[in-house]
Amino acid sequence: MANNPKLKKLIKLKTKYKIPLLILLTHCDNYCDELKKGEKDWKNIFKNDIAKNKIYLIDYINNLIVNKYKTNYIMKENDIKHIVLVEPAQISDEELIEKLPKKLRDKYDKANEQEKMNMLEFVKCGKDFEENEVRDFFEKEKLGILNQKELIERLKEILPFQYHSALVKIE
Repeated sequence: MANNPKLKKLIKLKTKYKIPLLILLTHCDNYCDELKKGEKDWKNIFKNDIAKNKIYLIDYINNLIVNKYKTNYIMKENDIKHIVLVEPAQISDEELIEKLPKKLRDKYDKANEQEKMNMLEFVKCGKDFEENEVRDFFEKEKLGILNQKELIERLKEILPFQYHSALVKIE
């Protein structure tokens, strides 16, 4: 964190323009997946890591603001919106084919290669894959936002007129 030039630039802008809000994005499903492999108590470890990181971040930012930028426009915990991004569950074509309902599986088995590819793409676009343990954990614990589309909706709520128009392309 201490050698993050982008964060330092953001803090400089925050102090210069008196920006009251900082949005911290954490893309953490890979971290959680690795943690799950070796730790039975991965959920509590992750929650503790998030809590510690918030404290370290606030301390670091306020130290920069006071000591480097010579202002007292410090941040409080509520000034940081911690948003957790989690990618949708990935499923292989083979797993998807196995999960097809009987009628659709029969059509798939009779289709030519191009039709099979089209069917799989159509099903992938419309299917919300059942379980994603990390996503479900974040949802239950209310730790933040789950994906890019929800992030956009949240930004519209927090900053209705200011959210970055480039994010509209994600919608």
